[in-house]
Amino acid sequence: MITLASKKNCTGCMNCMNSCNTGAVSMTKDSLDNLYPQINSSKCIECGSCVRACPELSQANLNSPIKCYAAYSTDNNIRWFSASGGGISSVYKLCLLKGYPFTGVQFDIDTMTANHHIGFGEEDIEKFRNSKYTYSFMNSICMDILEQTKKQIICFVGLPCQVAALKRFAATHHIDNNRLFFVDLICHGVPSHEYLKEHIKKTVHAKSIEAITFRDSDYMTSKFVLSVKHDGGKKYSKFVESDDNYQIGYHNATIYRPNCYQCQYAKAERVGDITFGDFSGFGKIAPFEGNVQNEKSQGISCIIVNTQRGQEWVNEMIDNNLLKCFERPLDEALRYEQQLNRPSLKSEYRAGFEQLYPKNGFTATCNKIFKKEKIIRPVKHVIKRCAKFVLRRK
Repeated sequence: MITLASKKNCTGCMNCMNSCNTGAVSMTKDSLDNLYPQINSSKCIECGSCVRACPELSQANLNSPIKCYAAYSTDNNIRWFSASGGGISSVYKLCLLKGYPFTGVQFDIDTMTANHHIGFGEEDIEKFRNSKYTYSFMNSICMDILEQTKKQIICFVGLPCQVAALKRFAATHHIDNNRLFFVDLICHGVPSHEYLKEHIKKTVHAKSIEAITFRDSDYMTSKFVLSVKHDGGKKYSKFVESDDNYQIGYHNATIYRPNCYQCQYAKAERVGDITFGDFSGFGKIAPFEGNVQNEKSQGISCIIVNTQRGQEWVNEMIDNNLLKCFERPLDEALRYEQQLNRPSLKSEYRAGFEQLYPKNGFTATCNKIFKKEKIIRPVKHVIKRCAKFVLRRK
């Protein structure tokens, strides 16, 4: 009898499904609409390929951090329209110089899902830019990447669990890791794709959706703002401090997959050659020659170098004038970024969400459990904005 990772550990990477030669493994949704593998016993020959490919059933090789940088793209346009400082776009730009393909996540507006793709040109960098706070389908990306390694090195950018999945998939296919360059992202958690789909449908009331972003540059890149462009240029925007169900559920850790609450990658040791994220601790330990708040408001990426190869890539980005870097104490990242110390903790609303969602769906469930939050958060937001206005006037 084949036993795969439990629901509390499974990340939904699809390695097991993609490794099965008989088509015995498929992905199915549970009562919370999270995807998990299911084995068809009539097709399964118990070869164990799915077990060997599962990253959660093997020990991941992690790297201790070497250096930390505050960084931003030297292209002001990229910096402004990126989620942080445009660090990932700089990695992609270096790939273009090297002649390497790269991967990223793109929203498919027709299906309202985020999916991994391989990129080859400038137009792909634009498609991959900005954060997607939802489950991203890996689909066949691991197989597609391994096909590319026959021709050249390829750069994979993904969540730590996804990097671990690709590493495991490559190992089972005897692919040399030197054919791959790994970039992992600091991640808080991943909600089911169905939550965002329902949320947009029931809040925006649009005939057509044109674009979705969680970091709207119109409100400065340091702000978490869910913006949906629709119906020929109209825009629905909600700040993180607002009454928006999705923003509340994501940022207070109510709506993640079960594995996110005990993520084995939420620690200082990292699975990628380089780690990218926001820089919460920038300037809090050592002096910085400049205006920390001004730099952050324009967009700052935190780069943690985990391998010598990662350091070489950072040096190349600097040498090719793609990235402006300031070396910072490692503790500015490790001490102040929660996900470099522990996984997200379930919010007080999680039990209610698990109980109500199967019968009521996302919107009705959130309206009920976040009733008080939706009153308090907008008030706090107005107070903060007024305080900032007063301080600027002074």
